[in-house]
Amino acid sequence: MVEVTLVSVANKFSTFGRFVARKRANLEQLGITTNAFIKGFLKDNMGDLETVLNNADIIEFINSDSIMSNKDFQSINYLLGEVGFRILVSFVADDEINPLTVPSGVTEYNIIDESFIQNDLPTVTKINRNPGDSISEVLDTVVTQSGLFSTNTIPGVKNPLTILINNLKSEEKERGTISTTISGQLYLDLEYMGIKIFIILGEA
Repeated sequence: MVEVTLVSVANKFSTFGRFVARKRANLEQLGITTNAFIKGFLKDNMGDLETVLNNADIIEFINSDSIMSNKDFQSINYLLGEVGFRILVSFVADDEINPLTVPSGVTEYNIIDESFIQNDLPTVTKINRNPGDSISEVLDTVVTQSGLFSTNTIPGVKNPLTILINNLKSEEKERGTISTTISGQLYLDLEYMGIKIFIILGEA
């Protein structure tokens, strides 16, 4: 299924944001393209976006019947990032968690696998972190689910991601927090291998 999520962000380069809206659908059943689905989603959320966009031409285009290209969407998403919003588009399983919202108090980790493309979109799996849950355990789950350094295919290779996870667990156990240096390195290593993480905070 294709999922579109609107988040509020500090800036267009942010890797985390606050949940605003979400829509998920089987586009083959609807008989529409991904860009048509995104454009409809933008139109549905014009109440949140119209004031901040403050651009009559963009608003007119979103509300029109004109076809939106990939370049049009990327341009609009860039301008949204300039005013504190971002659209995330991905392919998810039919039974993926949080189909309509991210509940208040929950932090949703979106694991974006750019090496697994479906319907021309990266595949995303999600992990909910509730208040009090261990961050290192969540990241351990991310690494485990990534399929990287599989012991089935390359059993003799030490997994560098596991080494970082173990260091994070030790630090969290001793200090109650995790090292941003180690977690930052983990994010960089994952991204190098095609896995990005976007964190969404639940509804305010």
